[in-house]
Amino acid sequence: MPQYKNNPTKSNTERASVPGSRASITIEASLVIPIFLFAILCFIYTMEIHALQLQIQFAVENAAKEEAAQVGVIPVVNVVRLKRNIINQIGKERLDHSIIVNGAEGIHCAQSYLSAFNDEIHVKTRYTIRLPFPEFTKIKLPLHQEMVVKAWTGKKRNTQEEGKDEIVFITKYGSVYHEDSTCTYLAPNINYVSYKQVGKLRNRYGEKYKRCTKCSHGKPISGVYISEQGNKYHNSLNCSGLKRSIYAVKKSEVGGRKGCSKCTH
Repeated sequence: MPQYKNNPTKSNTERASVPGSRASITIEASLVIPIFLFAILCFIYTMEIHALQLQIQFAVENAAKEEAAQVGVIPVVNVVRLKRNIINQIGKERLDHSIIVNGAEGIHCAQSYLSAFNDEIHVKTRYTIRLPFPEFTKIKLPLHQEMVVKAWTGKKRNTQEEGKDEIVFITKYGSVYHEDSTCTYLAPNINYVSYKQVGKLRNRYGEKYKRCTKCSHGKPISGVYISEQGNKYHNSLNCSGLKRSIYAVKKSEVGGRKGCSKCTH
């Protein structure tokens, strides 16, 4: 009798390939699912960052308005009070449980200042967002929000008669004249900061702040006054180290002074 070999049927072949197919599906799922979950997490973080920015902006606006009323009494931005008001507007518990690094303490306003020439308060708020990456990567998102409000000083602007000699600004011992009265080379931006904080701050040139020998005697009790251009901290707002006499003169009367490289054209 003829003998027939027992060849595997097509259905047997398909059944033999099933374990391999299941393994490939498992590998694909193990790759796709984490990516999908990470995408959802990134979306949630984006929504939370946007919500925090709106809350902080609203708090900064209200705190800046309150500060605008206070500078009429003491012509300097109290950054300690400004930060406290911003935190109170949002809520310390909300910030401490947010994705802001260090929570409420992670809100910084030390760069806020009052312009001595146009009575404008420049509020600068900085903070850092914790991103959904492992801590050892140290990947974070620094953010800042700014706004400008007019101080409520009750002053009226002096208008210059047009068509006559241009008015420029000089200092007593300066070698240049300025066309812009708000030039940073003219106006020292004065801030009131905590004495405990001053050791960590740097001026615009990266220098540490040292004690002013004219007005600082002994350890300050609470806060001190600093400027972005200076390298001393002061106990008194009336210290001569914080003041600078500015004169508005006709351009034809500046003598041998040259134009400021920053504000003249």
